[in-house]
Amino acid sequence: FLEILADQILARFPTGEATRPLSDWPILLPSRRAAQAFSELLLKRSKKNALIMPRTKPIGASHEDRLQDEMVGDDLPQAMPAIATMLELTRLAKSWAAAHPEIALAKAISASPVQALNLARSLNEIIITAETHGLSVADFTKLYDLDIAEHRQTITSLLELVLKDLPALQAAEGKMGATARRSAMIRAEARRIAEGGHSGPIIAAGSTGSIPAT
Repeated sequence: FLEILADQILARFPTGEATRPLSDWPILLPSRRAAQAFSELLLKRSKKNALIMPRTKPIGASHEDRLQDEMVGDDLPQAMPAIATMLELTRLAKSWAAAHPEIALAKAISASPVQALNLARSLNEIIITAETHGLSVADFTKLYDLDIAEHRQTITSLLELVLKDLPALQAAEGKMGATARRSAMIRAEARRIAEGGHSGPIIAAGSTGSIPAT
């Protein structure tokens, strides 16, 4: 789709205004990789040695791409670094295991640092899903068969760990989740545009809608 997009942008899609510079065309693409490839392709297809480029912005997954800071004001907390998040999750996993010695999984976590790290990784995946789709503990519990009391206790307590305890720790440090920050930045940019913060065309291409904020 990048080839088609490049040709259309060079033809000044969607306005056809030949006098409007390409720098007036903000283009939102799914990833930093796509944005870089598009810029290279645009220059190649223009058949020029130099070209004033459109403002391409990646809106892809937070762990491989970061939105440009210009998409949002300075009122959002910074994202907690990935390694700090994993350290907090590992610590929380160990604390959870110590507080629930009656649960089989907790016994395994207490007995093995490797198991604690593995649980932290799994919890991090839950965080990414929750922050992407805005899911709560109640939303997640609907996805599991919780007829067995021990399963209900295990799932619910772990979900509360990552969806309540970790955000509270992040807030205390003036931080927030990376995925939550990405969604907030995208929504802030959408509000800015809707409120007249930009004049001229804005093109979003290549997004499958897997991130609700986009």
